[in-house]
Amino acid sequence: MNVDIGVAIAGKLQSTTEITDITETRIYSDVVPQTSAVPAILLRIISEVPHNTLSGPLGMDRARVQIDSYGRTRPEANELAWYVWTTLWSADPQVLGNVHVMEVSRDSGIRYSNDRPETGSDQVRFLSSQDFLVSYISCEVA
Repeated sequence: MNVDIGVAIAGKLQSTTEITDITETRIYSDVVPQTSAVPAILLRIISEVPHNTLSGPLGMDRARVQIDSYGRTRPEANELAWYVWTTLWSADPQVLGNVHVMEVSRDSGIRYSNDRPETGSDQVRFLSSQDFLVSYISCEVA
């Protein structure tokens, strides 16, 4: 049975008190609603590539995962990004839901940007973005 690494990572983030103390339940996949309050987290699976050998599939996949941490201020977005990094780094190796994670590494440094405010608002959303490479067993773990 194939597994969804995004669901597993989201579950790990949602079960981390340091993160939910900041975001409450605002951990999203693919899109953060423009009207969403911040702080919040956005998780996107950029790509998944199977590990193969000359004799065929190894049974392990690698996913590139982008996680954006949104805050009302730059320090708030950076703090949330730090908790995301330490949570995922501590998940190496570990079973997350039904996924056996073998290795998590940050693929790049943190990138910084911000979202323009909605029309009629002056509230800017600050963004700290990280890419992770996650190697995991791609079959259900009992």
